[in-house]
Amino acid sequence: MAVPSRAIVEISMGKRIMLVIVGAGIGSLAGLLVSFLGVGNWALIAGAVLGGVIPSWVLGPPSRPS
Repeated sequence: MAVPSRAIVEISMGKRIMLVIVGAGIGSLAGLLVSFLGVGNWALIAGAVLGGVIPSWVLGPPSRPS
């Protein structure tokens, strides 16, 4: 069984980090919508946190590429 190269593992983690950043951005946009509905600025922070955490939680830990 071959050990994956360091470059492949770094690319995989880079994709995971980009997914968290994009999720946080989309979550903050959803929080902005909720903030306009009158909830307050905490909706922006909560939306960004949830948008960053939920994709990582749903996908689970990164596995080794096959």
